[in-house]
Amino acid sequence: MKQIFNKLNTPNMTDGEIRQMRAYLHSNTMQNPAFVRSPLGMSWYVKTASAAMSMLLLTAGGITYGAQKALPGDTLYSVKLHIEEVKSMTNQTPKEKLLQQQTRLMTRFDEIETLVKTGAMTAEKQAVVTEQLAAHLDKVASAVADVEKEVTTENTDAQNTVAKSDVTDAIATATKITNDIATRQATITELADNKSDETKQIIKDTNIALTLKTSEVKDAVTTAAAPKQDEADALEADLNNINITTRQPDEKTQLQNPVSNDKASLPNTPTHTQ
Repeated sequence: MKQIFNKLNTPNMTDGEIRQMRAYLHSNTMQNPAFVRSPLGMSWYVKTASAAMSMLLLTAGGITYGAQKALPGDTLYSVKLHIEEVKSMTNQTPKEKLLQQQTRLMTRFDEIETLVKTGAMTAEKQAVVTEQLAAHLDKVASAVADVEKEVTTENTDAQNTVAKSDVTDAIATATKITNDIATRQATITELADNKSDETKQIIKDTNIALTLKTSEVKDAVTTAAAPKQDEADALEADLNNINITTRQPDEKTQLQNPVSNDKASLPNTPTHTQ
């Protein structure tokens, strides 16, 4: 390669030298390919930068403050949901993902309570908030199912130890979420009792939809808590290996009671005398 650069610095090169240099460069490039990012790939950086700039503008201005207090039906409510979604992207562990969804669920209940208290709850707003509640619960069930699948027979013992710990945390967190939902359902039902019949029906419909979605989370928790098939097989094998023995009479006992089974089984017959 050094010789080639020396030749490049030479003012005059013959045609043969030029062909030789090209051939060497071509051969070296084919044998040692290098990745070169296409200029078109910059679109990814542009998108990332745009998203980062959008978040910076949102968090730096008063839009975020206004969006935090937005309710279903408000102009900034979609911005509020978008900010929550972006924040959730930073969560890595299953527990972090579940806790984020728990926070979002409780925020939705706060919105429902505010709408009921102010008498602003309508069927349209109920549809919006119920859709969000269902989406959060879907993510909770999905997170529990995903972490349960991390425990596999292909993993090492150390990997499965970590995975099982994640499963335990996910089960505990998801169970707390379902319990918190039940508590909040009771609260909004009590609030609606003092409102119009329309509001009562809206809250009743909301609770029915929530109960159905919560059952899916409970199913995911039940599945995660159940032993894996290989663990069940191992337990069954251990049970089958247990020898259930009955006590047999020892040889000394048999000598002390030399009664033949055949003789013992003979019927009693009367004795005749001459």
